[in-house]
Amino acid sequence: MPQFAELRRRVIQGGEAHFITSLTRCVRWAQRGGKSNAYFAKTRDDRFIIKSLNKAEKASFLRFAPAYFEHMVKMLSGQRTCLAKLLGVFTVTFKPTAGGGLSAATGSSSGPNEGLDLLVMENSFYGRP
Repeated sequence: MPQFAELRRRVIQGGEAHFITSLTRCVRWAQRGGKSNAYFAKTRDDRFIIKSLNKAEKASFLRFAPAYFEHMVKMLSGQRTCLAKLLGVFTVTFKPTAGGGLSAATGSSSGPNEGLDLLVMENSFYGRP
């Protein structure tokens, strides 16, 4: 979605390069209170949170995405919001290895790939004591 790239360009100090660099170093985050058993991680610089999405969550997000981006345009024009900035939805694809493990897919696959849908959002508490 090109709207994500534009949102990142407008809100992330350091731009896309900083965003990508942050995502290369993440640690699992044991979030308490959730009922979805979703995977959570935080970037080591604490700027971003990553959450796994099941198929229903991804479909739901894609349905409300146009309204979300419309709201974010208003926010960037000075209207305040309590919503965290959602900065991307990505599918990380893995290919099963002969030993039963997973390795990152390279684009050439001899079998079915397994994917993990991830939502990346700002950490609203970044830089706060």
